[in-house]
Amino acid sequence: GGEMQAEPHIAIDPTDPRHLLVGAQEGRRADGGAQASGYYASTDAGKTWTTGLIPGLTAASGGPYERASDPVVAFGPDGTAYFASLTVGPDAIVVSRDAPGEPTEWSPPVEVTRATEQGFPDKEWLAVDTGGDSPHVGTLYVTWTDFAASGRTTIRLSRSTDGGSTWIEPIGISGGDQAVQGSVAVVGPDGTVTVVYFDTFEFRIRAATSTDGGITFGDPETVAPVKLTRLPGLRTGTIIPSAFADRSTGRLHVVWQDAHRDTSDIFYVSSRRGGTTWTEPTRVNRSKRGSVQFTAAVTAVGRAVHVLYYDSRDPRGRDDLYNVHYSQSRDGGRSWLRSVRVTSRSFDMDFAADSQGGRGKFLADYIGIVATGARAHGVWVDT
Repeated sequence: GGEMQAEPHIAIDPTDPRHLLVGAQEGRRADGGAQASGYYASTDAGKTWTTGLIPGLTAASGGPYERASDPVVAFGPDGTAYFASLTVGPDAIVVSRDAPGEPTEWSPPVEVTRATEQGFPDKEWLAVDTGGDSPHVGTLYVTWTDFAASGRTTIRLSRSTDGGSTWIEPIGISGGDQAVQGSVAVVGPDGTVTVVYFDTFEFRIRAATSTDGGITFGDPETVAPVKLTRLPGLRTGTIIPSAFADRSTGRLHVVWQDAHRDTSDIFYVSSRRGGTTWTEPTRVNRSKRGSVQFTAAVTAVGRAVHVLYYDSRDPRGRDDLYNVHYSQSRDGGRSWLRSVRVTSRSFDMDFAADSQGGRGKFLADYIGIVATGARAHGVWVDT
């Protein structure tokens, strides 16, 4: 993979909207994972960036792990930056921390969980409670898929109340669902924690909610049914939904790729009731049949909802070239404006990383977008 990047994620500092943090896989390997996790930080709203490797993580950055994957970044209510990684050799989930101020000084990674003879973790996510009205403000939440030796999968959650220094014994939150993957944790302004994930047995998106700071969760609710997309030669985020909790309204937003209408479209739902009831799905992209849209991310501020995704619609006549498109709703997701092409040049998917197991070219299982009331910031992988 050389210097090939994959799987980007982005976060915005709640204390300073000019402060952005991006995480990505560095040196993506064809056998899975990457040589390191890389961070990209900006203090001027994305005009300039400082970059580096998360120290003490993989052998490439002086750490004990062979490979790293699935980078997820977040900020705490005081501007502390957090970086979650899935590691390979040994398999574990770790979180690094960078306190506010210059220069960037990441703490040694702290393990949240690691593989045992009973199973191994996969596809983690990280969220931090930054709500001003939350009794659990500052709590960190990490979710992941636990692959048991029996073959059953469970979404688990662990939390930290001391800034990631220690982690509380994990709990299972996916109820009786037999096969699950792709969890995303979000925290509302009142501290309500909702974990959205994909039920790979029933082909539906599910959501479990906690109102006591992640100590207990209610029974999972169905968000929407999904028809899986199948894009030959590509590995995409087909079973990885994107979710966001709006700090200004508490409303939950979810997007995913879906084949109900065409080969692959981006669909959207929202919830005003903490994940217990959801709107009917609406299609985000307004493209003609035959083009494909995949691997989307959502964020929102008030009635403005922002979605970023990969798209094949242009240039016409070239099925190997792709772009990134951005769609916006100004009425809370009821309708969507015509999308804007973000990339200035189309890119050739043949130059993307190879996914392990011959599953196709791989950019990422997810993409990243954040927003304020004035602007949106998107991050993606481009060949």
